[in-house]
Amino acid sequence: FGWNPGQAYCMAQVAPGVYQFTGNAGPENGSSTGDRFRYDYLSFKFFHQDGWGGEFGKDALRMTGDTDKLLKNTGNFELVDGVNLEEGATYRLTVDLSAGIENGTINMVKL
Repeated sequence: FGWNPGQAYCMAQVAPGVYQFTGNAGPENGSSTGDRFRYDYLSFKFFHQDGWGGEFGKDALRMTGDTDKLLKNTGNFELVDGVNLEEGATYRLTVDLSAGIENGTINMVKL
């Protein structure tokens, strides 16, 4: 988290070209073990490597399922206006590039 590339989170590769990040929604301050998403604010993007450059642009990842009820794509992925995640709930974010980078999808679900 933050603008320091050394603080960036990598997503686990769970299948060829499929990456996931799972965690609980928690507060900005006073989070608990397992909190990985702020419940009230998200703004993130994806890079092809650990560092700047090779960024997935605004139209590079198509949202699937009900992801568009949680996230909007402004160049970064952010919470839809007026939407908060459920504090304490677990969410899974999946980026699927198995059909190629130009056909990538993003999906975020509450588990």
